[in-house]
Amino acid sequence: MRNQSFYIRPVMTWGGTAVLTLGLMAWVAPSLLVAAENVAPPSAEAPASASATMTNNQKKGVYTILVLRRDETSDSSMIGAIETLAKANGKAVCLPALVTDPSLKPFFKGQKADPATMPMPIALVVAPNGIVTGAFTKAPDEKRFTDAILPEQPLAVRKALSDGKVVVVTMQSAQTTGNAETNKAVVECMADPKNKDKIVSLPVDLDKAENASFLAKLNVIPAKEKQAVTLCLAPPLKMMSKPLYGAVTKDLLAASISSSCASGCSTGS
Repeated sequence: MRNQSFYIRPVMTWGGTAVLTLGLMAWVAPSLLVAAENVAPPSAEAPASASATMTNNQKKGVYTILVLRRDETSDSSMIGAIETLAKANGKAVCLPALVTDPSLKPFFKGQKADPATMPMPIALVVAPNGIVTGAFTKAPDEKRFTDAILPEQPLAVRKALSDGKVVVVTMQSAQTTGNAETNKAVVECMADPKNKDKIVSLPVDLDKAENASFLAKLNVIPAKEKQAVTLCLAPPLKMMSKPLYGAVTKDLLAASISSSCASGCSTGS
């Protein structure tokens, strides 16, 4: 090891009196000096954008209640109410954001919404699959809030409709009659190549209590249904034919589909 020695030298004078400092005559690696000079001060991590937060919520299977305002001075009273409802619900989180947030442009484009004409403030209920299942211009009560948080099966129906599909909704339980015949007819209709890209068949089980609110909108009361119920829906959420009860044949289903289907759809008959 290189010998080290101390020396004392004046570095400045103050009132004629030398001020002395203690120096260490030791070799210092230049690379250490460079490294020290290049150390950046610690900085706080930038908060995630509104879009990134929504994407993260979707990956977790959580609803995002996007509360939009024009600017920071806009009315924010709805935020607290939404936060309370979301916390109590357990399936959603509140996300306040400004409508001018550039990260939200793809979201608005996907929803075909013009933020310039939207009423403010507004709360949009964004499901994990990316569709908007509700909107509030004032703080909702608990029932309205809960109705916007759709269970798995109704959410799948809404997603298919938002994609422009005609949906054959099969509503059955272990007690309803005609299940097997109806399911066979559905499979046969869906097998037509001309139907597969335009029509989907999705179940909404009658014996799942969580589906009751959605079924009520279709005028279906689970406790009263003794037969399988089949219904064709067209976007955005229109009943384009009367419900079919009990065992359904391929021809009967095809006729119901034809009244709901977009132009060019095959009925399979």
